[in-house]
Amino acid sequence: MGRSKTTEGAMTVTAPLASDVAASAERVRKYVADARSRSTRKAYDSAWRKFVAWARARGALPLPVAPETLAAYLAERADAGTKVATLAKALAAITEAHRIAGQESPRNAPLVRETWKGIKRKVGTAQRRARPVLVTELRAMIATLPHDLRGLRDRALLTLGF
Repeated sequence: MGRSKTTEGAMTVTAPLASDVAASAERVRKYVADARSRSTRKAYDSAWRKFVAWARARGALPLPVAPETLAAYLAERADAGTKVATLAKALAAITEAHRIAGQESPRNAPLVRETWKGIKRKVGTAQRRARPVLVTELRAMIATLPHDLRGLRDRALLTLGF
């Protein structure tokens, strides 16, 4: 990037040329764009636009967002039936927008953290406990496996898992 020259055995570096910096900036922009998959960028953009529209409709500033505003947004969306996974995506998009803008995200503010915990506890779905496999059922599963390397592997995994 910068031009260098040797002066009596010592290396000195001159300032980079404007064209070098522009080329580097373009390379950086491409790598930044590739930091997230296209589908993630699209999902974050959509979630961010929804949040901005919500905030502006209420006269709130979306960036930097106040912890009270973010907590209210999450609570309102949860009460409207938005799934926890969708809210998590929105929270990630809002956090990312703040990071890119050089702003501190209020995601870690106590009010937001506690609101998020409450939403996950109330709206989130509890894991369904599966009925355990009995020995007779395990034997029946193993009996259906082929007698080749894949069957041997699967028998080992089923037995180990049991």
